[in-house]
Amino acid sequence: MKAAIITYHRALNYGSALQAYALNHYLRTKGVEAYTIDYSSEGQRATYTFYEKGHGIMTLARNTFTFLYSKSLQKKRQRFEKFITYNIPLIGTEVFANKKIQNEMDVFICGSDQIWNGNTIDFTPHYLLDFVMDNDKCCSYAPSIGTLQQTQATQEAYRKHIKRFRQISVRESSGSSYLSQIIDEDVETVLDPVFLLDGEEWRRVASSECEKEGDYVLCYFIGDVKGMREFALRLGEFYHCRIYVILLNLRDVFCFKRKALYEAGPAEFVNLIDHARCVCTNSFHAISFSIILKKDFWVFVNNKKITSTEVHPQTRIIDLTESVGLSDRVLDPDEWQSVELGKPICFQDVYKKLNPLRVRSKEFIQRILENGKSV
Repeated sequence: MKAAIITYHRALNYGSALQAYALNHYLRTKGVEAYTIDYSSEGQRATYTFYEKGHGIMTLARNTFTFLYSKSLQKKRQRFEKFITYNIPLIGTEVFANKKIQNEMDVFICGSDQIWNGNTIDFTPHYLLDFVMDNDKCCSYAPSIGTLQQTQATQEAYRKHIKRFRQISVRESSGSSYLSQIIDEDVETVLDPVFLLDGEEWRRVASSECEKEGDYVLCYFIGDVKGMREFALRLGEFYHCRIYVILLNLRDVFCFKRKALYEAGPAEFVNLIDHARCVCTNSFHAISFSIILKKDFWVFVNNKKITSTEVHPQTRIIDLTESVGLSDRVLDPDEWQSVELGKPICFQDVYKKLNPLRVRSKEFIQRILENGKSV
């Protein structure tokens, strides 16, 4: 059978590229001729331009940095492009309007990432399969709405398009409850696609081109959480090892106690986590790969007390860590100074909780495929 997936595979973002690969690859291991639609919205392309547009002082600072490190940053972009080209089979956007091509597909799948978040600049109704002519072919696997604060227009789009789907799932339990109420349909919660593959499968696509020798703490910081960077320095002292940070933020350029990594693409990102002594981050996918590759980690959120039913984008981190018994690895600005560093994660206990979730997620995909065969 043949499947077409739509997701954020072209975002210059590690999680986006890796989850896109994971779903496509997993379907192919099941004998599906899977393709990812090579579509990115105008807003997404504008977000990931090499130089930012604008006239503010921070735009000037970031563009100056980009100019100074242009060779390394271009190398990173090339590695993203190489990863997509060699690892994700693509189909062109002619599928949007070509009835013949659509008839050749047995199923269309909304993939993961925040493709259902109407508040992002990336979003368009294409990510709700508005172009698919046959409702029976519409399904979703683990998309995220990102936040529970969606506009009335986005909610109406959910009702119009998602109610057509034969199989509906999302990535977070909070999003599942929210969507179920809006569309008056059952919405399942499944794991992010990266969990469909095990550690050995991920090691086969990892690249050692940015590999570092010896023990190190790996940092990947998105924005800022109070205490996060200070805690990373504390980890380096505790383990008596170097600290590397995959550069995403100007805050990390001038901290000479952390060595910046400029050139890592998706395959290098996996390898850097795999060889780290410990990971310090506020990234959902950094902790996801830490769990998959069985690496100790600490993850920061702005407020650990926020529950999965409240409106906050960090719920995906809280939902995931709670589901596998790792809530004690989540830190916020009120508690990072008092945490005990020496206790390692017991991954045997983690996998006792993770494996049933994996089975359930794979069973959901099997139902998608069985329904696709019956269409």
